[in-house]
Amino acid sequence: MTLASGAGGNPTELLSVIPAVVFQTRINLTENEFVVNYVNQAVVTLFGLDASAGGPALFSPALFSIDDFMALIQPDDLKSLGERFAERTWALGQYHEQCRLLLPGTGVRWLDIIADPEAQPEGWVVWRGVITDITAVKQAEEALRLGQERFELAVQTGGIGVWDMDLATQKCVWDARMYEFYGVDPDSFDISGAAWRMLLHLEDPDQTCGEWDAILSSGAVLDCEFQINRPNGSPRYMRGLARLIRGPDGVPRRAVGINLDITERWELHHKLEHMAAHDALTGLPNRVTFEQKLEEACDQAHREDREHVLCFMDLDRFKILNDSAGHAAGDAFLRQVGNLIQSSIGDHARGRYQGQGQRGQEPHEQDFTARLGGDEFALLLYDCSTARAEYRARELIDAIRAIRLSWEGKVYDIGGSIGLTAITGKSPSPVELMSQADVACYAAKAAGRNQVLLYGGRNGAAERHHREILVASGIRRAIEAGQLELFAQEILTLDGAKFARSSLGGRHVEILLRMKDAYGRMLRPGSFIPAAERYDLMGNLDRWVLENALIVYGEALAAIGDLSISINLSANSLNDPLFWPFLSETLKASRLPPQRVNFEITETAMINNLDSARNFMSVVRGAGHGLILDDFGTGLSSFNYLKQFPIDGLKIDGSFIRPMKGSPVDRVIVESINEIAHKLGIWTVAEFVENAETLQIVRAIGIDQAQGYAIGRPVPLDTMIGQQTALLASLF
Repeated sequence: MTLASGAGGNPTELLSVIPAVVFQTRINLTENEFVVNYVNQAVVTLFGLDASAGGPALFSPALFSIDDFMALIQPDDLKSLGERFAERTWALGQYHEQCRLLLPGTGVRWLDIIADPEAQPEGWVVWRGVITDITAVKQAEEALRLGQERFELAVQTGGIGVWDMDLATQKCVWDARMYEFYGVDPDSFDISGAAWRMLLHLEDPDQTCGEWDAILSSGAVLDCEFQINRPNGSPRYMRGLARLIRGPDGVPRRAVGINLDITERWELHHKLEHMAAHDALTGLPNRVTFEQKLEEACDQAHREDREHVLCFMDLDRFKILNDSAGHAAGDAFLRQVGNLIQSSIGDHARGRYQGQGQRGQEPHEQDFTARLGGDEFALLLYDCSTARAEYRARELIDAIRAIRLSWEGKVYDIGGSIGLTAITGKSPSPVELMSQADVACYAAKAAGRNQVLLYGGRNGAAERHHREILVASGIRRAIEAGQLELFAQEILTLDGAKFARSSLGGRHVEILLRMKDAYGRMLRPGSFIPAAERYDLMGNLDRWVLENALIVYGEALAAIGDLSISINLSANSLNDPLFWPFLSETLKASRLPPQRVNFEITETAMINNLDSARNFMSVVRGAGHGLILDDFGTGLSSFNYLKQFPIDGLKIDGSFIRPMKGSPVDRVIVESINEIAHKLGIWTVAEFVENAETLQIVRAIGIDQAQGYAIGRPVPLDTMIGQQTALLASLF
């Protein structure tokens, strides 16, 4: 804060019209000196000084000393005010405090003091600041507070009971509503503080009475909720508001307050709590509650070295019931299952408790179950081995299979699959445990339904299923994070090939896909393609390959004039009605001409939807692209497909090619496939040609093209394009 000065170094006339007190002081804490340099005329009004002692704009420092000011401060505020001022002076920090001023004849006034320090030589500090009278503001705040309290009490006047107590005698005066609330007779009930405490619920006296004692010592307003037991045994829930009334000497003399019956609100609150924690259909706890119990069980296992088991159950064939008989029938069955699980838990608990009682042991917690949603249930089996849990899970499945739901003249039977995982001191997080049990359950379904499977059990099926889930998740991440990469593998046209079709001239490569894992390691297709097929992600991969091969690399591939490429398509894409429009737009945007782009389709992809495959192949060939039947010979009806589908080439499956040099049977099969294909006008490709001997046999048979390690290993597409571009440059 800076004060403007005139020619003589004093503040200008402007300060004389400011309604707040403007001051400057110099302080030397080391020498304990405090000097008031100047104040403006507002000090006269605020502090009740003699105006004749000063000039028109400013007053002499002698007129207003620090001692005069300190003498007017309310004693309760004086100590903290001085300590704070000294602290800010040493720290050279802004000072901002409020205090009360006691002026003779005018009463209490509230001041707001704000000042900024400036260090001077020889230990002096100059303070410049403003003192504002905020009495009106404080009075307005107090009036607002009192008005708000009256308003809150007035709001409670509908359906409230009012009481008044003499603190010295503990005698109370109640109105009629208070007697009604507590269910006591006005003529026979001796109203006192002690009698009221006797009506409190057993769990409430200490807390409620403690809050009451607190307001007696602090003078605060009491606001608490408590339960009472009326003489007829019925409970009620009350809210109490109370405050102290003080005498002229400031000592509390009486307490006045109100009671409000909140029984309906309390019951509604607890009903809503129950609804939030339980499944409305079965009455079992819900997923949120179960997850809380699971977290507690995990903590317990870690802390006390105990072993529990988590069970995850999914009903088998439940969708058939829902779809054929309707949701009402499905709901009825779910209620039966919920009751069955609950009674099963109760039966085991009674048997276990009785056994423990005979041994003189403390009973363990009762097992816990919940409906997670849909047709999924979960159980927590406390202090249970995995062997015992498997036995109980099979018992439960047998009991569910025994249910015969009769609905509108039809009888339905449903089964269930259960996945288990152990909860021990070494277990992972509750979230991971739920995932393990879920995976084990669906692995049990895959094993034939009505099965029980333990995560980490003997056959490892659950773990394999879990790995596939993680891989599927990794595929989604790889697509989004750009961790997929295209590779290319050469397909060699052999000397003496019977076909002169233009697409067999020049060079050929198959476009292959590789994926990097979270650590940047390159994965082979066998590591992620099965998971992509199981979880319907092949269509996403196909689209990524097509966009990158045909558009991102399209111009570079088109520049290698005699190169044609083959791209694999999955069954997911063939069955997708939106795939052909996507492919059509992608091909139009590509720089590669149609005759240089071939598509490979497996027998399995065709079998999944013959009509879709036939229509797709017809459209693709009509657009000028070549079609190759991949993995030929593995199906039971391979030759039949040659009659039904318009294809240009076929790849003889590697399971026949690799063993040819030591298997006359495989060689005869390959020769037959090659001969029939040529007679039908179809060119042939031998897959998995991995050594020179096999390549020699392939040539001798007359197969048109060969692919495999003997020809060339897959290389990154960028590398292949760079090599081909360099080769072309060297020729010119």
